[in-house]
Amino acid sequence: MFKNYIRINWRHATEYVPIDLSKFSVDTQVTSTIEEWFGEEVSNGDLPSFVRYNTESKIKKLEDNTIEIQITYKQSANAEMDYEHMQWGISTIIIPLGAHEGEASWNGFESSDYDGTVNWTYYEQINNDRPRSSKNVTNRNQGPFRKALICLDKCCALTGESTSSALEAAHIIPVSEGGYENIDNGILLRADLHRLYDDNKFIFLSNGTVKINSNLSSTYQTLLQSATLPVSVLKRVKDSLAFIEATDLI
Repeated sequence: MFKNYIRINWRHATEYVPIDLSKFSVDTQVTSTIEEWFGEEVSNGDLPSFVRYNTESKIKKLEDNTIEIQITYKQSANAEMDYEHMQWGISTIIIPLGAHEGEASWNGFESSDYDGTVNWTYYEQINNDRPRSSKNVTNRNQGPFRKALICLDKCCALTGESTSSALEAAHIIPVSEGGYENIDNGILLRADLHRLYDDNKFIFLSNGTVKINSNLSSTYQTLLQSATLPVSVLKRVKDSLAFIEATDLI
């Protein structure tokens, strides 16, 4: 989901908290998390599979060098999420020194239905340790990767197209070069543009602008010649763009 993250197995959902423990400090801020929902309401389409929370965090080091992360979820910071059974409160993640797993607890503001302690696990992905693949987009399992990007961006990064069935998850660092299905390496593109992108007909430069690499129809030339990634998308994928530029993948 993220390149480095803590996965919390709540009773009602799985939450992904973007944290790099190798670079972690008390100044680290957790400003958003992604939660994957399960259940009959999701299957029926009444609820989305993924939601993104805007959060606040407080981090402190305890006397035994254990780290305590408190993440606050407020309805006022997530006004667009007005689902009937939303839960607002504080999660507390305890990270013992050097640990890659531990416990997290939930304390609800208005309800104690989900209060309690569960387990978390730390996941770290390194681009160079993934087996290479030559599979193209039609053979890849896009499910969770695509759903998470739709949750974040809601539309094609270049055209603004928001019809879900027209959108695909595109990798910045290609799968053939070890690129992962994490949101720091992904953007939503309209299906036709994704195919052109995978075929290297155009590329993204590190500043988010588009460079056309091949002859395209006048329609695509007009669409792409002044296109640029939205600021929010560029901020998320900038490290992946820098990686492919530094390694001459473009």
